[in-house]
Amino acid sequence: MTTSISKSVARAFEVLECFRDARTPFSATELRKRLGHPHSSVVAVLKNLTEIGYLSYDSIKRTYFPTQKLQRLGTWVQTALLGTSGFQDLADAVSLATNETASLITRSFIFNHIFYVKRSEHPLAHHLPVGIGITLCNSVVGRVVLSQMTDAEIERIYKYSVHWSRSQHTEAMRPFDEIEKAVNSVRKNGYLIGYDVWLKGIGAVAYALKAPFDGFPLAVSVSGPTARIKTMEKSIRKSVERCLSLAASSGKPGKAA
Repeated sequence: MTTSISKSVARAFEVLECFRDARTPFSATELRKRLGHPHSSVVAVLKNLTEIGYLSYDSIKRTYFPTQKLQRLGTWVQTALLGTSGFQDLADAVSLATNETASLITRSFIFNHIFYVKRSEHPLAHHLPVGIGITLCNSVVGRVVLSQMTDAEIERIYKYSVHWSRSQHTEAMRPFDEIEKAVNSVRKNGYLIGYDVWLKGIGAVAYALKAPFDGFPLAVSVSGPTARIKTMEKSIRKSVERCLSLAASSGKPGKAA
């Protein structure tokens, strides 16, 4: 019984992840082809999700799509995290201390989820939008987020990322050994510095944070033009570490152990 329930739950989330990645309605046949599961199993999952209100069904086009109920399901997480844990204050302090754009990032499947940005007042500040960003594997801060996961999870995310980049004809994934090396560096030092990894001309200094919830990897990143970040690299590191130390001593967010 337990195995059957676990398989059903896993397939339900796989279906929802397909909608999130493609952002388009799907028929049962299209989902079966994407997931490789038996048609009857996919139909059962779609029927159950529709019955409890998380999917809607277009009887004319015979397609499914997520509802507002699903959209609202996780909206409380960001509010709870920012409202009770002081991370927003930390990012604000980091931005002020470094005079650069500071952001808070977690994971959304294989992507960076940038859920808070404090933009610097500098005229050449990095414009970073809030929301789902690029893949974890192809960014400095993403690799800091990955460092807080198990090796098995990282390998699984990398495989999904390679498949996604090929299907979407986006930039190819960096070699796995490059990502593995970066992850090991973060686990040893607590931070990662990189230039032109995601976007040419942009540098980033990112630190791992200890989240208040299990399974919620977090990082704070300072980003800006490569030339300026390189010049100020040591100063930025000192400023960020000072902010993290002050936050930790006051019982607020600090570096991940």
